[in-house]
Amino acid sequence: AQNDLLVLEAYERSKKEIKASHILVKIDGNALPNDTLKAYNKIIALRKRILNGESFEKVASGKGGSEDPSVAQNNGDLGYFTAFQMVYPFEDAAYNTPIGEVSMPVRTRFGYHLIEIKDIRPARGTIEVAHIMVASNKNASEEDNASAQKKVNEIYALLMDGADWNELVNNHSDDPSSNNRNGLLPKFGTGTTTRMVSEFEDAAFQLKENDEISKPIKTDYGYHIIKRIDWQDIPSFEDSKKEFQRRVNKDTRSKTTQ
Repeated sequence: AQNDLLVLEAYERSKKEIKASHILVKIDGNALPNDTLKAYNKIIALRKRILNGESFEKVASGKGGSEDPSVAQNNGDLGYFTAFQMVYPFEDAAYNTPIGEVSMPVRTRFGYHLIEIKDIRPARGTIEVAHIMVASNKNASEEDNASAQKKVNEIYALLMDGADWNELVNNHSDDPSSNNRNGLLPKFGTGTTTRMVSEFEDAAFQLKENDEISKPIKTDYGYHIIKRIDWQDIPSFEDSKKEFQRRVNKDTRSKTTQ
């Protein structure tokens, strides 16, 4: 019945999303006890600095800080996640740490982590959207960015005048992965493993009706107009029990060791 408890725990967790930052000190798979101890001492020292008042981000991105390569872009910020989206020991620690606090070191197959909990919100359900994208990456010149913005505003005006969505996708969207599907993207949100950048997710979840279209929004990839295709609330425990059972059995959580 250990598994039944894990299934219920995973379901309860899936109703919440946690926004967290982390610091990683890597441990090699074949590390000797001495190396493991070194890594542990290093991460405890980093934790002490944060508890003494240094900002988590500064410690994460500073010299001798986090060894997660993405720290250079995100200062350790992982955005929001829910059950099954992180390795289990990490998820477990995140769900057991209060907002605003920093966890004790957590051991995963990657090494030791410190986790700082920024926010907890109710899960938003699963959403499916299509988008039209005008590419303009974050290193684009001001001129290129301005012309991308002008183009996306023109496309939005056409949509508001009743122009055909699919035609505009086919003629103007710069996302090769979704262009031949009328801009349709994989479902994201609760229960999926797909993650979109947070500006995109927030704009998508603000759409209240199917076929509703967002004003243009900006991400690091450019400008997007988002159209809501479908949204589903979190299923009841009865309806999702089998699926959670399957995922728990597949996941490291059913083998309580790493």
